[in-house]
Amino acid sequence: MKPHLVIECINTSDILDIIKRGGNERFNDDGTTSGKVGPRWELIYKYSYVFRRITHVFFKYNRNLIKKSRKTKWDLLQ
Repeated sequence: MKPHLVIECINTSDILDIIKRGGNERFNDDGTTSGKVGPRWELIYKYSYVFRRITHVFFKYNRNLIKKSRKTKWDLLQ
């Protein structure tokens, strides 16, 4: 059965997932996924507000853990 019409809904979080985790290359042939590995300090970032502040102010990461100096696909869309 082939549909006549397919509607796809995309929101901001979907775009950010593609930027952070990768596009179609993260899907394996066996149906599993393999994404980009985050920074080693991500666990500390998860629990410490002080570390988050240091990360944002001094290391210039945004809340998606992307360096502000790095151009992304998201920047091209804006």
